[in-house]
Amino acid sequence: MMQLTRRKLFAGAAAAGAATALTPLAARSPAFAAVPPAGKQVPGVYRQKLGSFELTQITDGAARRPVSNGYVANISKDEAVAETEKLHYQKDQVVIPFNPLVINTGSK
Repeated sequence: MMQLTRRKLFAGAAAAGAATALTPLAARSPAFAAVPPAGKQVPGVYRQKLGSFELTQITDGAARRPVSNGYVANISKDEAVAETEKLHYQKDQVVIPFNPLVINTGSK
């Protein structure tokens, strides 16, 4: 079974990007085609205009992780846990949200 490491992931992403950049524009997938702005709000997706660009932020979930030593610079783990409890998080837990941003320029 192949193990996927961060190094292999970044190398694969770089290779895919290079292959896309070297492919002639006419031979590229229709996924690279220009699309008009959607202009609609749906649950989990927030859209707004910035000039002629449409920005779409997608709620992609969150991860709960334990607070570890050195998680916050310049304070101890106990102080960090006390602060998370003030924010009504679970004890010794921190929530890391994932919200990727997609920019529609209209032509790219």
